[in-house]
Amino acid sequence: MTSRKDFAGHPAGHTGPIYGIDFNLDGSILASVGARDRTLRLWETASGTPLRRLVGNTSEVRWVVFSPDGNLLASAGGDKTVRLWDPSKWIAVRTLTGHTELIYSVTFSPDGDLLASAGSDNKVRLGLNGPSAKMPSQPSRARHAMDGVETHEDLAELRAAS
Repeated sequence: MTSRKDFAGHPAGHTGPIYGIDFNLDGSILASVGARDRTLRLWETASGTPLRRLVGNTSEVRWVVFSPDGNLLASAGGDKTVRLWDPSKWIAVRTLTGHTELIYSVTFSPDGDLLASAGSDNKVRLGLNGPSAKMPSQPSRARHAMDGVETHEDLAELRAAS
């Protein structure tokens, strides 16, 4: 690494701990989420310039991740929801519910067709994120590992509507 940018010290930065960060596909944008300020912030990586402050989560935000194609951004945390954002329009496009406690992690599958969230309610929730996506099969040997898996029913509608 030849140079270092300090985003945390920027006046437009978070007001408390930063729990999650992720780069977009080409590395030009860094997304960060903060606990106290309940915001998701987008930064231009090359300059450290703040691009946007996205507000919508109603409690601490602990996780942020770009979809593999960069067309969606997911945030999650203490409000027990996964919020999906359109990073090109700077707006929330969907709020997924179902967890009953804090969400600790959110990820997209490598092809972007599935979104998974995990929380302190001991649940993993899967959502379909594409017209050709299919839920993973559950061979009898692996069934026990999948017992806590539930689905985000409405996520498949997101791609169909866009």
